[in-house]
Amino acid sequence: MRKRKKARILWSKRFLPLILVLCFLCWTQTSGAQETLATTTTLEKLVSQWVELKRQIALEKESWQEDRCQLQNERTLLRQEKKLLQKELKQVNSDSLAKNAQRLQLLKKKQQDQAALAACEPALRQVEAALQQWEKRLPASLLHPLIKHFNKLRNTSEKSVSQRLQIILALYAQIESYQCNINVGKQVIARDEQHSLEFDVLYLGLAQGFCVSQDGKYAGIGTLEVTGWEWQWRPELAVRIQQCLNLQAREKIAEFVPLPVRIKKDAL
Repeated sequence: MRKRKKARILWSKRFLPLILVLCFLCWTQTSGAQETLATTTTLEKLVSQWVELKRQIALEKESWQEDRCQLQNERTLLRQEKKLLQKELKQVNSDSLAKNAQRLQLLKKKQQDQAALAACEPALRQVEAALQQWEKRLPASLLHPLIKHFNKLRNTSEKSVSQRLQIILALYAQIESYQCNINVGKQVIARDEQHSLEFDVLYLGLAQGFCVSQDGKYAGIGTLEVTGWEWQWRPELAVRIQQCLNLQAREKIAEFVPLPVRIKKDAL
């Protein structure tokens, strides 16, 4: 029994280290296999991530190239637009200076014109007052076409100088036309304080007038006085006056017709 026990002890001493070494090797191989498997999986993941990263970098690079071309084009356009705006701004500044100079010149001219118009104001009022007297002197048949202008002449406070001059010139032109022509028409004339009658009238300018009734019973000679037209009744001149009216209307061949004319020493 002692020998067997001793043999067992010797066997244990000899083979126990070997067994421990074998166990360690087995554990080491198992752990290494697991580590190798884990390392391979991790490496595959890293490679996959690296490939994806490269793909994204390539896409970003391609996108950047497109954006870069677009940005360069935009930059070129913006530079061109900047040059155009600078040119326009320079032109605007130049035009502004020219317009300011022109504006100052126009303001100066306006002031000069206003001063000249102010100097003309007394003369305009004098002429307007003189023209208003003609409203009382013109016979009714010749006054009617000018009533509109005389009404404007009475209301010149709100009119410009040019408008007032137009009214004055229009009146003077028509009055001058009356002065230089033979004027005919129809007109109601008072024979006395109680009787008025429509006459055919003929005016030699604005100096002498003749009238005849349509039935030929009444005729007269008119002259322009300070108070207006005054008529002297001369029924014996009815035929001659009617003859002159027919000549003026070109209803007869021209001929000399004697009529009395009154010549004044002092004209109105």
